[in-house]
Parts: sequence; C-alpha cells; structure tokens
Amino acid sequence: MLSSSHFSPLISADTSDLLHLNKALTSVYSKGDTANAPKIVVARRLGTGGGSALGALSGIKFPDVSIDFTIELAFRPAPVAQVSFRIDPSRVGVGRESFQNTDPSIKELAGIIEVACKVTESESIHHNPLNVLRVDVQGPDLEPLTFVDLPIPSRPSLDVLAKYFNDEQSVIIALVNPRSPDHFDVNASMIHKSDPLGERSIAVIYDHSHSNISVPDGFRYDWPTRYGWHVLHGGERVEVQPDGRKRYKEILLTIDGFSEASKKDVGIESLRTKIAMAIYNRHWARTLRMVREAEDDLKSKRSHLERLGKPRAHDDEKRIYLLNAASDIQRIVREGVEGRYQDPFFGNFEDDKGRRLRTTLQRLSEVFDYVVRTKGSNIIVEGTGQHDADELPVSLQNTLELYASELSEPQVIQAQELMAQMDPFSAYRSIGPLGSVGDDVLMQLLRRRVSPWGAMAQSHIERVLFAVQSFTDKVFEHVLGLQWSDPTTRAIVTAFVDPFFDEMGTMLQDKLEEMIEPYERGYARPGVFELQQALEEHRASHIEPETREGGDPETQSFLRVVNAFYEISCRNFTSNVTNLVIERCLVRKLTDIITVGHVGLLSAERLRELVAESQESQKQRRQLEEEIKALSEEIKVWVDALARHRRRKPREESSWYSASCQ
Repeated sequence: MLSSSHFSPLISADTSDLLHLNKALTSVYSKGDTANAPKIVVARRLGTGGGSALGALSGIKFPDVSIDFTIELAFRPAPVAQVSFRIDPSRVGVGRESFQNTDPSIKELAGIIEVACKVTESESIHHNPLNVLRVDVQGPDLEPLTFVDLPIPSRPSLDVLAKYFNDEQSVIIALVNPRSPDHFDVNASMIHKSDPLGERSIAVIYDHSHSNISVPDGFRYDWPTRYGWHVLHGGERVEVQPDGRKRYKEILLTIDGFSEASKKDVGIESLRTKIAMAIYNRHWARTLRMVREAEDDLKSKRSHLERLGKPRAHDDEKRIYLLNAASDIQRIVREGVEGRYQDPFFGNFEDDKGRRLRTTLQRLSEVFDYVVRTKGSNIIVEGTGQHDADELPVSLQNTLELYASELSEPQVIQAQELMAQMDPFSAYRSIGPLGSVGDDVLMQLLRRRVSPWGAMAQSHIERVLFAVQSFTDKVFEHVLGLQWSDPTTRAIVTAFVDPFFDEMGTMLQDKLEEMIEPYERGYARPGVFELQQALEEHRASHIEPETREGGDPETQSFLRVVNAFYEISCRNFTSNVTNLVIERCLVRKLTDIITVGHVGLLSAERLRELVAESQESQKQRRQLEEEIKALSEEIKVWVDALARHRRRKPREESSWYSASCQ
C-alpha cells in the first residue's frame, strides 16, 4: 500500500507541515492562490532514456526504454485509494484511455505504468513530446507530489516548456549528458529564463550507460544554481525488497574533471536531499507571501472599518462623522490636484484606475494640444510642411482614441489656389508691420481655419469634466467607506458633488466662449515680436522658398507668415483653454466641493438626511468586525507556526555553487 512515508526523502516533515498550513491558509483566506502540489520535473533530451533517473528519484520502477512522450505521475490525498491514467494527445480527435486499480503496491504501480506506456505507444502517438501520459494515484495516506518526465526536442514547444518550467512550485532537474554539451546549452537558457536566480533548478550530470563519466574539454561549468551541480549515474537503481524496504545498488564513479565534487554532490540520496531542500524553500517562500497578503488584506479591512466610522445614533456623532469625512476628502482631492500620490487611495502607477488626477489631466491636455495642432485647421497648403507634428507617444494612443470619432481630415489646397482666394485682399499685402502681410489678410485666413476649434475645445472640456467628476466620486466613495448603492453615499454626493459640477458645466461653457471669440471674430492678433520670433524659428526648421520646386519667393514668404501666425494662435488658444478655463475655473476649486465650514452650517435636520446610518452600513460594519477578528486570529496562528519553522529552517549551500560565486 502506498503512503507518504515512501516519499519521505523528498517531502520532509517540515515540508508536510507547510503544505497543511498552505491548505488551511487558502481555505480561510479566500484571496490566497490555490495550493499547487510540489512538482519534480526531469528535463532531458528527446531520444535519451529518462525512466531510470525518474525511477531512482521516485523509488518506482519505470520502463527502461527510450520514452519520447511526457509522463506525469501525480500523487494526491483522497479518501479512497485508486489509480487511473489517461492519454492527452496533442492531436484533435484521438481518444483517451483510462484504467482503474484500487490500493496498489509499489510493484503493482510499476506494472500499471508499464501498461500505460504500452497503451500510449499503441495509440500511434509515440515520438511526440506534446503527448502526455497522466497517471493519477490517490490514497488516504498520500501527500501531494507530482513527478514529470519531460523529453525536450531540438525545437521545443515554448508553451509546453512554460507550462512546466514557469510553475513556481516545480523543481527542475536538468539532465546533462557530458557527451552532448551543445544540447545542454539550449536547455540551460530555457531553464535560466524561468528560474533566473537558480532557486529551483539543479543541473545533473548524468550518463545512462557508463559507470565512468568522463567530461570532454570545453564543457560548461558556469551555471550557478543555488544547489550547484550534481553527478548521477544511470546504473544506480532502486531495488525493493520483499519486506518493502529499499536497497540501492552502489556504483563506483570515476569523475574526470570534477575532482572537487563532494559526497553531497554525487549520488541519488544526496540529490534527493537537495530536491527536498528546494521543495521546502519554495513552499516556505509561498507561505510567507500568502501570510503577507493576508496581513495586507487585514490592514485594508481595518482601514475600511475606520472609514465607516463609529455608530452614529446622535446628532453630534453625525456631525463629527461628516466633519472628519470632509477633512479627508479635501486632503485627498488636494493631493490629487497637486500630483502627490502617497495616499493608498491613488493605487500604483500601472493601474491607477483614473485616481491619479494630475496624471489624467496632463494626458488629456497633451492629446488636446496634439489634436488641435494636427486637425484644428480647415485647410492646409500642400508642400508647406504645415501641421507636421511629432508622433504622439505610444502611452497616449489610447487617450487619442477618445477624440478620434470627432476628427476630420483638413482640406489640402495648392498655394496658388489660396493666393487666388486671397486676391480681394491683395491691396493689403506688403504693408503689414512685417513688410509681408497685413492684419486683415492674416485674420481673414485665421477665421477660416479655426472654425473646428470651438467644437474640439468643447469636446475636450466635456471629457475633462467627466474624468474629474469620476475622480471626485471615487474619493467620496473611498472616504465614506461605502459603495455607491448605499443611501448615505448617494445622499452626500447628491448634496455636494452634483450641484458643483452642474455649475461648473455652465461656467466652463461661458468661459470657453470668451476664449474662442477673439479668434472667431478676428482680433486675436499675436504681438509683433512674438510673430518675428516665430518666423525666425520657422525659417530655421523649413526649406527656404528658393529651393522649393515651383515656389516663388513672394508666395513662399506670404505662406511663411500665414503659417507662423496660425501656429502662435494655436499655441495660445490651447494654453488658454488648459490654464484659464480648466485649471483656474475647475481644478483649483475642487477642494471647495465640501469643507468643514459647509458641514458646520448644516442644520440638525439636514445632517440626519445626509448621514443617518443605513441598515446596509450597519451590516457592513458588523461583517467587517467579524472578518477582522477571524483573520487576526488565523494570522496569529500562521505567524507562530512560521516562527517555529524559522527556528529550525535548514540551511544548505552547495560547495560548487560557493566556488562559482568567488
């Protein structure tokens, strides 16, 4: 009968305790990741025998043939002992086979594996490592443990390798044939990518057919895993005695080139010790991580309970609750406006969910400026390079999509056509302060070109309003500690947030009309010196008129002044919308949505309407108190258990690894 004692060299008593602690932690702490069974993956070259190595590790005889498909031998606890196997082909349409046996012995299990291998071969899917033979062994006295024999072809499937190598609970045994160092180099790179620190991989120099291992010149020794190199001979077999005891056939190894190898780096018993250490360390780290996550969750629950506040049955308690909420809301809003994101409310940079207000406003402002510069003119003159803007950064492409549906391509016209359209104003040419173009010509063109600005700015302001109000709603919801469905949250937001943004919508519309009017009516002329500076910059960054194909100096000079005039106007307009409309009229007033002064002026009756505690919030408080108590008690048990493990946690370091680090 199979039992966990059979694998005691691999699953120590301390590891077993950690596995049970993991299971208990996962069952209580629902956010914990699902417990994965320890997995020992023997990675070998396709076409070489791996059964003897896997058999030596597991103590179960595997067929002594070259098996070219993946084998998974999984042990797991269950009330009833049984064995089953199935074949998972890589091709669609090939069926699965199953086999049942109750409470097998070690010898019977070896026979079942041999039968399963023959069935797999008979399915005509041999020589394909993508096929998997899964042998599932269950029993009441078994610990979770999986063995994998993984043959790797010269062109492996990255998905298959990732499945086994990327599993954090797997220990990778990389079989290295010293006579094929080139193949090992490929394996090493794939394994190193999954285990860059070498914490769960062991390189095993293994020769299946010779008692003397001779390493050729040029073989690589520089793979610094935590557990170092190991030497194992394929002839070292496990023999099971009639009484169930195991006896190992000793083989004398001659290891040329590895004279520094110590006893702990040679043989199956010391390899099992290393694997046991690796399994223990992986589950130790996993348990620590889960306990820390549970502690963070406990901290979050306590913070949520604190935001809910104490029960508020009396008017004084209601006013104190709202005063504290107003103070916290002002503080978080101010930090969001100023771009200071220390409060947990703001989350991390990768996933702020619109909570980092200054970042959101900056992104919208940059995209608005880009849109106006590239799509803001009704007409552009072909060949002038006008509106050739720098490409928008990739990080802003998603934001640009918000504006895409409302944009249209400007009309491209020839320079001669534009000059003909401006002919009625030709009398004003060459009399302006720049000796080139008069005011009336410039303003006539500008009025024609800026007609899309108003709609673009209006659309931009609406998006800013939506983003700012969404941010404000999240702040209120966070501070009040209640979901939007709670009557208290709805009442407070309706009383303070909604009126503010209703007023802001009207105010920003009026302010935008003030900003756009000078351009639409034709009197938003930039200063002479500003225009002269823009012309100098324009000359430095554009091809001279004389070098343009078919461009006469007078026409090109005219177009240069017109374009410089437009670019200055465009820059000034977007700056005014951002600074005078959005920042001054909206953003800087956000901290006034709710203040301590507002709360102090509320009548007792109004207070009761706003912050009378609902049954939902009372229920939520009781639930949080119960969860906090239960989780606190469980964490204390886990921490005490980890402290006991820490005191007796084994320490082991390979002599070869130490040498490689010097």
